[in-house]
Amino acid sequence: SDVAYYKQELEDAKDKQTIIMGDVYDRNDNALVTFTDSLTEDQGTYLDPYVYSQVLGYCRNADSNGLLGRYESLLRSTANESDTKGYSLILTLDHELQEQVYEALVNTIGANGRGSMVVMNADTGEILSMVSTPVYDASNVSAEMEWMNDSAKSNNVWYPLAKTGNDTAPGSTFKLISSIIMLENGLGTFTTSDDVTYEGKGYTIKNYSSYVSAGTIGLQDALKKSSNVFFVKALLKLDGLEEKLTEKAKALYLGENLSLDFGDITSNWPFDEDTWAIIEKKEGFNAEYERAACLFGQSEIRMSSLQGAMLAAGIINNGKIMTPYMVESVKDSSGKTHDLYELIDKINESADFAANSDAANCLKENEKRVTSTAIPDPEAEKGTVLSQLTNSEAADQLLSMMQYAAVNQYGFDESLGVAAKSGTSETGQNANAGNNAWMVSAATINGTKYAVCINWAKAAAGTQGKDMRVPVETIYRYLQDMTGAQDAAGTENAQ
Repeated sequence: SDVAYYKQELEDAKDKQTIIMGDVYDRNDNALVTFTDSLTEDQGTYLDPYVYSQVLGYCRNADSNGLLGRYESLLRSTANESDTKGYSLILTLDHELQEQVYEALVNTIGANGRGSMVVMNADTGEILSMVSTPVYDASNVSAEMEWMNDSAKSNNVWYPLAKTGNDTAPGSTFKLISSIIMLENGLGTFTTSDDVTYEGKGYTIKNYSSYVSAGTIGLQDALKKSSNVFFVKALLKLDGLEEKLTEKAKALYLGENLSLDFGDITSNWPFDEDTWAIIEKKEGFNAEYERAACLFGQSEIRMSSLQGAMLAAGIINNGKIMTPYMVESVKDSSGKTHDLYELIDKINESADFAANSDAANCLKENEKRVTSTAIPDPEAEKGTVLSQLTNSEAADQLLSMMQYAAVNQYGFDESLGVAAKSGTSETGQNANAGNNAWMVSAATINGTKYAVCINWAKAAAGTQGKDMRVPVETIYRYLQDMTGAQDAAGTENAQ
């Protein structure tokens, strides 16, 4: 009966109070966080409680956060009744890379800077590193909570995957989307006078203050120089522009909630899908200007650093964006591997019954102790194509243009083969508040395609997206050394 079933659920859940949570490992079997006590105020011993604070989060007796919070029900569940240790997660993260990314990010933006950096395998969708700052001590949340609560609004301590608001416009990185539309619609050879301003109906579009006009300009140089005016002149009169923009935005899940196996991504897309009109949101609104500003990543577009990595990954991967994922496998206390998605379904079935059954309502006195928490279902499973950003021909052409810009505009070492696009987006505040500095990039290193995205929100005054070259190049050099060493070790072991 329902009552008997729910009573058994209660007994199982009570047992979970004494089950030690499973651990979390990286791809190389490094224990990122381990649990030895069933009930403590601050749980877990971290390999690095600061570097993993934003991505793994914490799990306390009272509450939880991050990946640990997302999978708490799973980590507290067991494969067999006799087990005293819950399931463990094996992630795609690489600890050594995670440390390198944290160092590169903090060396650029400072320990209290607001920003994030993502490294993704474009071939597979694996998240190899995800770092956000500012960080906190995840092993001592009780002591950190007061500081986090006080500084959440000013420092944005909760900055893992996305931040909705007035400060995460992608800026000129979005010109990659505009470039794709041009290439797909026969405008790849479009040229025009390299003007510094464009006069619209009641508005003016300008390039950045130090922009130098160079006569006639085409797509490759416009992308390198990051000309706002060029893209407005090229696309503003294109038939069906809004539909084409929205189609590409959907490939990145801009404006849609995207649930992945490590978190839910939020962003914003300013077009109303029914009327294709700009959704009015601010004082002094000019619909024509907002429409033009979308072409260079301003207006009300909001993007996360993960979506920036997805954009670059799609370009280097022949137009296909693989589903980003972080959970490689699940193992029980005996080391046996289990299917993550089957376990999610099982736990969610139990959670749904506890939440909705009439029998459950008869046993509310036990509610606080025993109800399981549902785990959000991922939008798509690992190893699948999440979306098609563009066709392979356009992707290859754009990749070549990005490689040209990386060397000739940003100063990347040509031998690395990096393709990059920077972005400097306005926050709508005074100049001293700083803009958002972005760089999305991709490169094939020792046969593997990687995507790296960095974002510094409200950067130091005067900072531009091109200034993000150093941390990005640092990570590609590390990937080159790391994968080269792995290949050498594999060759030696084979001999």
